[in-house]
Amino acid sequence: MTYLFPFIRDLAGLPRYRQALKKAARTWQPLMEVFEFAAPYPSILGRPRKRQLLRLLPPKLSSPRGWTIYLHGGAWTFGRPHDFIAAAQPWIEEGFGVLLPTHRRLPRYVATDMLEDLQLAMAFVHQQGWLKAEQEVQLAGMSSGGHLAALLALSPQLWAEAGWSKPTKVICCGAPLDLDVFPKNAALRRLRGPINAPSYQATNPHHLLKSAVDIPPFLLIHPKKDGLAPADQAAAFFQSLQSRSPQSSMLWLEDEGHLGAGRWMFEEGSVREAIRNFITADSAIGFRPSE
Repeated sequence: MTYLFPFIRDLAGLPRYRQALKKAARTWQPLMEVFEFAAPYPSILGRPRKRQLLRLLPPKLSSPRGWTIYLHGGAWTFGRPHDFIAAAQPWIEEGFGVLLPTHRRLPRYVATDMLEDLQLAMAFVHQQGWLKAEQEVQLAGMSSGGHLAALLALSPQLWAEAGWSKPTKVICCGAPLDLDVFPKNAALRRLRGPINAPSYQATNPHHLLKSAVDIPPFLLIHPKKDGLAPADQAAAFFQSLQSRSPQSSMLWLEDEGHLGAGRWMFEEGSVREAIRNFITADSAIGFRPSE
């Protein structure tokens, strides 16, 4: 199967998609607070880049019922959390606080650096005393952010070391979930490092899944015509996930390209409704999205 036409189509749609995200973000900017969770790091040009954490709290609540960490996409290279704060809406509506952290990026940094930054952001939240024992923790991400969310969800030691409980629910939208069957490219090779390095397979969610225990319920939202994160690699991950986490679900988007997995951030519709239902579903009962 060739991915060239879907790839070009999805790339061509990015400018309009980003404009819609930025427009939707304006509604939520009054709720946004910005914190620096670690020292700046040198960018590819050597200039310092801030490591920032955005926090949005539900209005009219003295304390959120829980926290959601949302990781934005951008091919591990582009984007910034400020442009994606509209993703907070479903959780804010349910009384959750939402955290959107930055992380180091390709091409200077690799996946293990990104995970280290996310763990630093989580440790910062714990140190600030925002996280209470009774609060539920959820995790979500789109595209490359969905890849990092899957890695975090399947790495319980990272949560324990940062002083957090493990997430109870995970949402991955249009995410690279099996890098071994992902189309090969220079960015992916840089992200994973040398093929014989210990970190190589540790950056592949499907590899981590095979040895994971006590896996939280996942909701995977994936377009069948995805040109940036092809559907077959997501299907391979979900096939293994079904036997390891029976409460997990896949919502296939039949006639959508890659960006269809993220339009819920600025459009009402069945995908946003599925996310709302998953957020509030009883984990003991499970969740099944409508087909």
